[in-house]
Amino acid sequence: MIIDRFWAELFRLSSDRTQWNMLYPSLLSITVIEMPSRKHDVNCKAIRLLIKNESGIVDEQILDPSSRITRVSSCFAYWHYRGETYGINVVSVDDCDRFYRMVKGSYEMSRCITTRDPTSTSSSMQSTIIPAFITQIFEVNEGVVKNRNGSFTECIIKLTQNGALIRFKGKDFSLNLI
Repeated sequence: MIIDRFWAELFRLSSDRTQWNMLYPSLLSITVIEMPSRKHDVNCKAIRLLIKNESGIVDEQILDPSSRITRVSSCFAYWHYRGETYGINVVSVDDCDRFYRMVKGSYEMSRCITTRDPTSTSSSMQSTIIPAFITQIFEVNEGVVKNRNGSFTECIIKLTQNGALIRFKGKDFSLNLI
């Protein structure tokens, strides 16, 4: 499932760790995809980075829950992948915020936590709690629907056998899944 897409420059740290080398001379499209992963016999979520230029895919990386990300400025973050250190210089602070939280969330919360539903009387009923990001895409003011461009806000989605709950800014909202 695609969870984000943004523009950035891609860098790799030199082997002597003194210089960031730009890998491509132009902005690249970075697509962030959430995917299943198995780590230590536990089902969890990994982050797949699909990096493209106008010619096609230039790199693909899978960051699992053991991947760590470090943010060094408002628009630059780096991580380790297969013995190399990669960094991105993102176009906007909001894009870097979301990317950092997604990868950091993958590490801290394994992007998938399965717990026993305390309201369940059946031992087979499970609920899954998923860290996510949500944005308001429209607002209604005096009966008029207006498009709204806003930043993403962190939320928690709890999937159960009966539907889903979204916890957003300390409040729960019920969703009926069809």
